[in-house]
Amino acid sequence: MGFFSLHEECFICHKDTGFDKHKTVHGYLCRKCLDALGKQNINLLDIKKYSIPELQSIVSINTAPISSENLSIKERAQIRIDESQKIKTIGLLQVNEEEEKFRINGFIESKGKLHKIKSPSWISFNDLISYDLIEDSNSVLTGGIGHALIGGALFGLNGAVAGAMIGSKEKSEIRQLLIRATINNFETPTIIIPIIQKPLKVNSKEYRTIINEANQILSAFDIIAHRKTM
Repeated sequence: MGFFSLHEECFICHKDTGFDKHKTVHGYLCRKCLDALGKQNINLLDIKKYSIPELQSIVSINTAPISSENLSIKERAQIRIDESQKIKTIGLLQVNEEEEKFRINGFIESKGKLHKIKSPSWISFNDLISYDLIEDSNSVLTGGIGHALIGGALFGLNGAVAGAMIGSKEKSEIRQLLIRATINNFETPTIIIPIIQKPLKVNSKEYRTIINEANQILSAFDIIAHRKTM
C-alpha cells in the first residue's frame, strides 16, 4: 500500500482513509479523526506525544454524529443493528442493556506490555467480578459486589467521581491511569482500559476530558454490578 492507495486503514477508527489521509508515527490517520483531535488542539506534530489508546479515547469523545447520507450502505445497516440492540458506547466500553451484556475493546497485559484484544467478546453482566481504577500503579478505587456505587446514572454523570477518583490531590500530574476489569473467564480474566499513558497535568483541559470518560466507564460498571444482583 502506498500513499496514493485508497485502502489504508486509519489507526484510530480502523476505516479506509481514502485519499485525504495523513501519515503519522502510529500509521495513517483519516480526516475525520484528525478533525476530532483538532477539537482538543492536537495537530499532526502533537500526535507523536500520545499513545494510540489515548488518541482513540480522545477521538471517541470528540467525534460528532455523522449524517446518515454520508455513510455507506454497510455502515448504515450496522447503525440500525446497533440501535435495535440498544448498544451504548463509552470509549472502549459497549453496553447492551437489553441482553444484559457488555464488551470491552480493551487490552490484556503480558510481560509488562499492553496488547490489544483483536476480537473482544460480549460478556454477561453476571461475569463482571470487580473493577479497579489504577493510578500510577496504585489502586485508588474498587467496585463490584459488596462495594458501594462509585458514580451516578449511566451516561448522565456530572462529575460525581471526578473529584474523588484521584486520591492524591497534591499531585500536579498523573503519569498513568487505567481501569482494570476482572472477568469470570480463564482466557481473559483481566481486561485493561488505558485512560492516561503519559504524564498529564491535572489542571489541563485534556485531563478533565479524559477523567470525565473514565468517570462514566466506572459508573457504567457500577450499574452492571448492581443489575446482576437484582
